[in-house]
Amino acid sequence: MMLERIDLIEKFLKTKGWHRIADPIEYRIVYQAPCLDDFKQPIHLFLPASSDVVDGERAIGMALNLLAVIEDRPVEEIREQIANLGSDFLKQRIISQTNADSLSLREIRSVISHLTNLIKYAAYQESEKKGVGQAMIEKCRFGQTFVGSFGISMEMPISSESSETAPLERRIMERIARGFKGLHQAVTETNPKILTKFDPGFYETAQKLLDAIPDSEAEFSFSWSPEYPQPTDLSHGSIRLSASYTRPLVERARQTLRASTEPAEAIVQGRITELHAEEPDLRFIIVEGELNKGNYSQIRIPLTPDQYRQACDAHRDEKPISIRGKPKKRRRSFFLNSPHDFKVLTAY
Repeated sequence: MMLERIDLIEKFLKTKGWHRIADPIEYRIVYQAPCLDDFKQPIHLFLPASSDVVDGERAIGMALNLLAVIEDRPVEEIREQIANLGSDFLKQRIISQTNADSLSLREIRSVISHLTNLIKYAAYQESEKKGVGQAMIEKCRFGQTFVGSFGISMEMPISSESSETAPLERRIMERIARGFKGLHQAVTETNPKILTKFDPGFYETAQKLLDAIPDSEAEFSFSWSPEYPQPTDLSHGSIRLSASYTRPLVERARQTLRASTEPAEAIVQGRITELHAEEPDLRFIIVEGELNKGNYSQIRIPLTPDQYRQACDAHRDEKPISIRGKPKKRRRSFFLNSPHDFKVLTAY
C-alpha cells in the first residue's frame, strides 16, 4: 500500500467505525477501534503522518495486519477493499493451456493493446464525446499483479461526484462487465442471438483480446468501489472465456446483424467540420453532410491514410467532399459503413 494512499486507509477506518484521536507525536496518526480487546482495553492503530516518516511502509503493514486479525480476513482482502474505495478494478487472468512458464512481450503487448481498445470503445459508447476514450485510458492505472497464472489488473479511478447516478467511469466498467457476462451466457447456451442484443462492436473488440494469446483462456473478474452501489446484475464471480468457443458465436452474430440491418447505400456531400487521427490506424472525419432526399446530419466517416490527407487539404481550403457508403445511425450520430469513391469537390 503506497504511502500516498493513507487517505484511503483513513476512509476505510471511518467506514468501519474507527475514530481518530489526538496524539502528541507529530509523525503518526492514531485511530481507536469501535471495540475493545480481550482484556477490555482500547485498540489503537498507528499510521505514518507523511511519506517522509521512517519505516512508514512497515507501519502501514502492521496496521493492515491488525485490521485483518480484527476482521478475521486475509490481509490481501483488506488491501483490495481499501483500494476499491477510490477505484473499480478489472482483472484478467491468462490461463495457458501449454503450461508455459512465461509469455512473450509481443503477446502481452497485444493483450494490453486490445484491453485498452475495449475501454476506449466502451467509453465512447457511453458518452459519444470527442476524446473521451483516450481520456479514460490516461486515467486508468496498471495495478499490481495478483496470484494466479499471468495476471493483469486495470484500475479505473472513480470521480467523486455528488450525484445519484453513477459516474462515467463506473458506467464504462459496468458496460464491459455486462459484455463479458453476455458473451459467457452465449457460450453456455450456444446461442449467438444473445450477442445481437448488445453492441456487436464490443464483441469484435473482445474477441481480438481473447485471440491475443493462442492456446489460452482468459478469466475476468471485477471489484467495485463501495462508494457507489454495486450493480445487482453483476454480483457474479469470475467469468472464464476461451477464444475457440467465442469466435464462431461472435462471427455468427455479426453475420446475423449484417443481414438484418444492412443499410442502403447513399451519397454523402458536405463540408468537413472535424478531423480525427487519434491512432495510426484510426482516421476519420465528421461531415455536416447531406444524405439522400436533402436530409442533413453529422456523419462520422473512416478514411484511408491517403483519403485523410486529401480531407485535410479540403478542410484547409474550405472545400466540400463527396463519398459513397452505407449510413447507419447509432444513438445520436450517423456512421458511414463501407465508404468508397471519396472526392474533393469545388462546390456543390
